[in-house]
Parts: sequence; structure tokens; C-alpha cells
Amino acid sequence: MKGRGAARAATLGLSLMVSLGAAQGIRDITSLAEERYDARIPAPEAVLGAPLASRYARAHELTEYIRLLDTASPRVVSVNLGRSYQGREITAAIITSPENHARIKEIQTQNRRIVFDSASVTDEEIKTMPTVMWMGYGVHGNEASTSEAALATLYHLAAGTGKVPALLKDMVIILMPSLNPDGRDRFANHANGFRGLTPTPDRQDLEHSQPWPGGRTNHFWFDLNRDWMPLTQVESQVRHRLYTAWRPQVTLDFHEQGLGLNYFFQPGEPLRVNALTPKENQAITADFAQYHAKALEELNERYFTEERFDDFYIGKGSTYPDVIGSIGILFEQASTGAIQSELRGRLYTFADSVRNQFATSMSSLEAAQANRVRLLTYQRNFFRDDVQLAGGVGTEMEATTIGWQWPVDDRGRELANLLRAHEIRVDEADGWMEVRLNQPLHRLARAMIAPPNIFEDTSFYDISTWGLAYGSLAKVSPITGTRGRPFTRPEGPTFRRAENPVGLIVHRGRADFHDVVRQALRMRLRVFFVKEAIGEAQAGDVFIAADGAQDVEKWRGAWEGSKLRIDMQEVAGQTGAVVSWGGRRLVELGTKRIALIADATTSSNRAGELWYRLPDVSVVPASANLANYDVVIYPGGGGAEFMTRLGTFVSGGGHLVAVGDGALAVANSDIWRVPASSYSANVAGLKFGEIADERARHQVPGTILRVRYDDTHPLTYGMSEGYAFRDESVFLNAPTEPGTAVGVYTDEPVAAGYLTPEVTKLVPGKLSVAARRVGSGRVALFADSPNFRGFFRAQEEIFLNAVLFGEAW
Repeated sequence: MKGRGAARAATLGLSLMVSLGAAQGIRDITSLAEERYDARIPAPEAVLGAPLASRYARAHELTEYIRLLDTASPRVVSVNLGRSYQGREITAAIITSPENHARIKEIQTQNRRIVFDSASVTDEEIKTMPTVMWMGYGVHGNEASTSEAALATLYHLAAGTGKVPALLKDMVIILMPSLNPDGRDRFANHANGFRGLTPTPDRQDLEHSQPWPGGRTNHFWFDLNRDWMPLTQVESQVRHRLYTAWRPQVTLDFHEQGLGLNYFFQPGEPLRVNALTPKENQAITADFAQYHAKALEELNERYFTEERFDDFYIGKGSTYPDVIGSIGILFEQASTGAIQSELRGRLYTFADSVRNQFATSMSSLEAAQANRVRLLTYQRNFFRDDVQLAGGVGTEMEATTIGWQWPVDDRGRELANLLRAHEIRVDEADGWMEVRLNQPLHRLARAMIAPPNIFEDTSFYDISTWGLAYGSLAKVSPITGTRGRPFTRPEGPTFRRAENPVGLIVHRGRADFHDVVRQALRMRLRVFFVKEAIGEAQAGDVFIAADGAQDVEKWRGAWEGSKLRIDMQEVAGQTGAVVSWGGRRLVELGTKRIALIADATTSSNRAGELWYRLPDVSVVPASANLANYDVVIYPGGGGAEFMTRLGTFVSGGGHLVAVGDGALAVANSDIWRVPASSYSANVAGLKFGEIADERARHQVPGTILRVRYDDTHPLTYGMSEGYAFRDESVFLNAPTEPGTAVGVYTDEPVAAGYLTPEVTKLVPGKLSVAARRVGSGRVALFADSPNFRGFFRAQEEIFLNAVLFGEAW
């Protein structure tokens, strides 16, 4: 046993003799005594100016080290992918042998053939191919040990002279040390700035207490580890271009979890695996787990697997790879939250965390090298073989479909662009777009558009569904062999001039409609909402009055010839017909100084979704003076004193749009009392160990519900039905005041995802959207997120109507 243990430590490049209670830098983490290193290759300390893991590296230092290795080592090439929202560089390293670098384009092309021309890739060819591994660190910026482990891994691969050269002949490694540089620096700047001359394990110390919103999320407070499928954020988009350019066989996803928990590596919960993931994928993951287990055992680190974490939602960095022929593997190290932390009398150090992440980085490389042919063969067969897709029932998009279709319009283009970014083939003809399943990425297409409703376990780590057929705003339907008439609406902008115009009609329905309305208000044009059809304007359109030639020049200069997706026409005066452009069918819109409430009492994810859609609004804390604003968007938080001030704001003429937790809070206040209800699990007679599971089973786990709308209401003109994304278990009853229930859930509410039968019975008729006048102001309630994670946008237009057109209802 002792001999085998020493051999394992040598393989990993780890020292069993060194304690990392106090960080000594790269020497301890990579254990130089167990691996020979080229002294000419600089260690991370050359950039950090301090021992590795003695403080937190900032995002620019991670980039600088990759560039330093690019100049110092023939094994490392740096790739600048782009910049984050706050302007930080997003950088990757491509690491392989110098011989492989000399033919890197050939290797990349050969690797992509496995996906897009799999039948031509022979077994003999696979025997000589290097495998491609993706190593992703730091998607959550406050999970700091991941990026330091990336630095140690970079050094090991660039400088190692023992087993590393043979490894790199067999592999091409793509390593990203920080997938979220803005979040990383938000965390690092605080933690570095608030520590003393020596680290303290006192968890009440400021070093340990991240201010809201913390470093987990990006600039817009999005969880980038939920964005692999929707690709809403720029960090995801630039990362994805590199990822799809290579199509790796293995994808590693490094994270941290709560202090005091043992190390986790996949497989996860065996009954919570996406139905589109092949069984062989899980078998390979389990075989890799043997390498991780041995590595951690050598360090006397406890670990767990096949618990807690699932493999279901394809927007995560360890699950998305599973439906595209890669092996996605999640790692979770207990977070210290600081350089040192103490819990229940035990000292936890950041250096130990880095060491553990480095250990599983090394065990992953070893496992991939040992299974090189198996990994390449698995991916080739994944795309070559005609594997029967898992079927599902209970959704409108049956698993027996041969594909999906939708009209070519603004929203259809958006959906097609997203699918094409994933390299899913989208065909276009006769005014229609379609995705058929007879293509290499058919599993991914199904997983994105209409994932099967198959649940072996009804507890969910994340959400139970996400289908873009319901949330993308494109009018998606299964391909049945028949279509409607060709769709002929123009894709680009239309602007129709008139002689001596008295106004400009902006027709609703195009993608940039609301943005143009906001722009018109900022230009101080007189903007009117059309409540009833008049002339060529329909209810829900906007009319902009020309109070002089200067107004006409303003709008022509702004929009004629622009690239905005909009449909507008000037209205000529004195045509012989009298049109009452000054009558009661139009209501003038006031100024729109918009505030979004967001502080430590608010969910940063929910607030971020709204801020991302309206990035130029004022983001203010609940303590702000609301009198400075015309519209307040309220996603929750603030407390009792804030609710009192919010009521004063509304009664004095302000417009309030309350979303999610905010809607529940308003409904429980004197602003507009709306009764709520929820299902209470019957746990009578259950054993102690059964109670928690029974209660959890009835929580709403992220489910798509059908909504019936009032198509005469100004918020929903022309809409009779639609969808909402529900991840809240408390439901609002429909208000009794006539005309205020704008949208309620239908009698058969579940369109996709999971709800227990008991909860499903509670849902019909419950409130999704409501609006009414309160005093001199207006209140709109959205029980569900109208822009969930930036991609489920089924209620986005209604939300924007509520923000902009409060005067109309």
C-alpha cells in the first residue's frame, strides 16, 4: 500500500509531507520534490509578487501569467477571447506539446470531424489522435481556490519535465483561469483590501464578509454557470466560441461549496440525470471518479459523490457537455471565504483548498490520458450511431416530433441565431425557419427547444424545464408536414415618409418597439399610447406628434435609415379625411425616470435580470428618495419602512411595477392587498426521515405554466394566451376588482416541467399578471419573472408595456 501510495503522489505531482496550514506558494501546492520542473519557466509568484494562495490573484494577474508563459514556454499559447462588461480581458491558454502546436489547426479540424463528419473517422485514426480537455475555473468569482489552482496547473504543465511531456503529446488542453473576471475582482478586491497583515480565521472579520451582491455573479448579477445554453452574457458568448471551435472530449468545471463540507466530484445524484445523456457518459464519469478518489485519499481529504448535485439543467458547465458528446465533470471544494477560516474548532486554509483543486486537476489529466482512445471513440460514436432519443409525454412538443418550425420574424431570427451559435443547423425557406433532428447535434436541439418531461426523481437541484419553444418569443411549433402561408413581414426596419407629417406611428410587435419609445421620450418628443384603433394605428401602437418641423427632423434623423427592428410610418396632414389624433383614443405618456430597487435585501439574480433588459435605468437602494422617479421597478426587499414609502409614492402618482418577491410583498401590504395561497404537504403519519422529502416534493421547481390573458387590456392587447416561468410556491389569488386580472393560469396549467398533482390542482385561475390604479398612481404585479435568466422572455413585452404605458390603464 505504501509503495502504491507514493507512486500515486508522484503521478499527481503532490507532496504528502508538506502541511499547508500556512501558504508557502507554488512549491507546496505542486510539490516540487515529486516532479522535476524547468527552472527557466517562471512560477506564478513572478506575476503575483507573493506566494501563491497567500492572497487572491486579480483577474489581470491571471491574464498576465498566461502571457508570461506564452513567451517562456513553447507549450503554452495565450488566446485573448474578448472583454467582460467592465472591460477586463478574458483569456485562455492552449497547452500541448510543441509538436502538436506545429500542427494545431490540423488537430482542431480533425477533432471537429468527430462531431460533423463522424462516419469518416476510423478506429485507426483515433489511435493516433490527441484528446482535447477543457479546464474551466472560476465561473463564480467568489469561489476563489479555482483560479489559484488554475495558476498551479498552468505552471505544472508549462514547466514539468517528468511525466508532463508525454502527457502533452497525448492531449490538447484548453484552460481558462477565470470565466468571470468581473466577479473575481469584486471578490478579490474586497478580501485583499480588508485583511490585516496576517490572515485571521475569525469569520466575523470584514475579510470574510463580502458586501452585496458578492463576487459570485458577473456585472449584471447573472450566474454564468446557468448561461451555457442561453448565452445571454458576453462572458459566456466569448467562452462559447472557443469551446465550440474545439469540441473537447472532457469538460472540467471547478467550483466551491459551503465551508466545512467535504470535497465533491461527479457522478452526481444518479436519478437526476438529463434523459438525453447516454448511460456510457455516466460510466466514464464514474471511472474518472476512481482517479479523483485516490488523489484525495493520498491527501487525507474526505470526499463524497453521487449526492446532492444533479446533472439535469443543460445551462450548467458540467451538464451542457453531456448532451454534445463531451464528458462534463463538476468539482466542489469547501470554501474558506478568506485565507483562513475556523469552523467547529477546525482551521481551514485557502492553500489547502487550492491544493485539493490542483489534485483533482491532475487526476483528471491522468484519467484522460489513460482513457484517450475510449474518450475519442465515445464521442465519435455519440454522433455516428443512431441512438434512440429518450421520449417524453405531457408536453405540447412531443418527443416523436421530427423537428420544429417557426416564422421568419424578429424573434424567429433571435432564436435561430442562438441555435446557430451552438452549431445547430437551422434551415430557412418560404418565410419559415426549421430545425430537424436528422443532424449531428439533434440531442442538443431537443434539449434546448423542448426538453423531454422525464423525471426519475422529482427533487431538483435547479429547475425542471427551460424549453425555448415556450420562452423565446418565437412562434415555435412541431413540424407536422404542413405549414401556414409564407411569412412575409420585413426583417429590417421600415420607415414610410409622408408630406408635411403631423405625426409618426410606431407599430407595436417589432423587437425594438419599446426601445424606440424610450428613446422618443428621452428626445422630449410628445408620445401618445393608442388605446383604440385610429387611422392606420392599431391599439397598442404609439403615436408621436409633430409640434413643429424640428420634431420631424428629430425622428427622421434618429430612425430613418437606422438598423433598428421597427415599423413606423409618418402621418400626412390634410388628406381629405379627418382623423382625431387629438382625441380620447390617445393618451399622452409622461416622462419616464425609472428606478430599479436593488440592495442587500434584494435577490441579485432577479434584480440583475431586470437591469440587463433595461441597462440604463437608475439602480438604487430601498433607502433612495422615490420622489425623484416616475416609475419604480421592485423585485423585492426593503422592509416595512420601505413599503410605507412605496405606498406614498404610488398614491402620489407614481407607477410601480412589482416582480416576483416584490409582487408578493406588495400583495401583502396596504398598497394592494391580494390574498395568497400555497400547498401544505400532508406529513401526518410520516416517519421523521420522510418529512423533509415530502415537503420538498411539492415545491415548484422551475416550471412552465400556461397563462390566459385579457386581450383587451392595454398591457396585453391582442394576446389571448402565453407562458410564464414559475419558480415560486406561493400563488396569488386573482383580485376581485373588475378588469385587474390581466393574466391568470389556465385550467390545464403545466406546459412543461414538473408539478405534483396536488400543487397542479391549486394553480388554475391563480394570478400571473395584474394591474390597477391606486390613488393617483398605477400598480402592476408580475407573479413570475418576465425575463428569467435573460432567456425565458415570454412575458417580457408585457413587462415593458407596464413600465412605459402606465397612463393607459
